[in-house]
Amino acid sequence: MSTQIRNRLKTKDHRSQTRDRCFQKVYGLRSTVFSLFCALSFVIVFACFVYAEDADKLVYDSHGKRDPFIPLVGLPHSRTTVSEILSIDDVDFQGIARDARGRRIVIINGEMLTRGSKLGALKVSKITDDEAIVIIREKKYTLNLYEKGEKK
Repeated sequence: MSTQIRNRLKTKDHRSQTRDRCFQKVYGLRSTVFSLFCALSFVIVFACFVYAEDADKLVYDSHGKRDPFIPLVGLPHSRTTVSEILSIDDVDFQGIARDARGRRIVIINGEMLTRGSKLGALKVSKITDDEAIVIIREKKYTLNLYEKGEKK
């Protein structure tokens, strides 16, 4: 056999040995990771069974606390419903803000209204930074954000 052929065979043999060593390292790492995963899963399942027995003892006292699933804004006011706004006495003016587009909104009875919006017999005519003008049964009312003499 010639020297070139011998060198090629040695090189191929060396490559296959290197490939086999890499495969063994990767396979060993995979089996280690799998073993750790199985052990961790067992610990979690065991902990769930242990703490499930104590779950009956846990009690949450909600007395005096707000229900976190009821939104703070957007619900009808407790005093009047939307269809019951018949006079200015039924209006609870809560504030003026801006929406995501930068438009002014007025909050009345927990509802966010823009210019032209209707709420029962109420229609929003104009909104400025300090006041909102509403029309109820063809009569204009000005809802001021600040009382006269109050600083902004």
